[in-house]
Amino acid sequence: MESPLKPNNIILNSGLAVFNEDDTQVSTIIDDTELKKSILNKLKWYSNSQLENISIQVEKGLVCLSGKVTWVYQKMVIASIVIKVNGVKEIVNKITVAPRGL
Repeated sequence: MESPLKPNNIILNSGLAVFNEDDTQVSTIIDDTELKKSILNKLKWYSNSQLENISIQVEKGLVCLSGKVTWVYQKMVIASIVIKVNGVKEIVNKITVAPRGL
């Protein structure tokens, strides 16, 4: 297995920076734990997201959202916030909508 560390890569606190031949940064691979923290920080600013009912799993930039919300718009807003977080490559949105009283 080839090591991800090549001469043009630099290890950062939160991941791995990848550079071109001319030393311009082309991407940053963010650690899953750091990515989850970033996602939670972004979501906490959205006060109506019912985070206590949401589970977030992260693996190599793939984010799986699960849990329950009361309204469809909450499911969509959570996903739209998460996809904008640096390092998120893809989202699997398994959040279900369960109106109050059901």
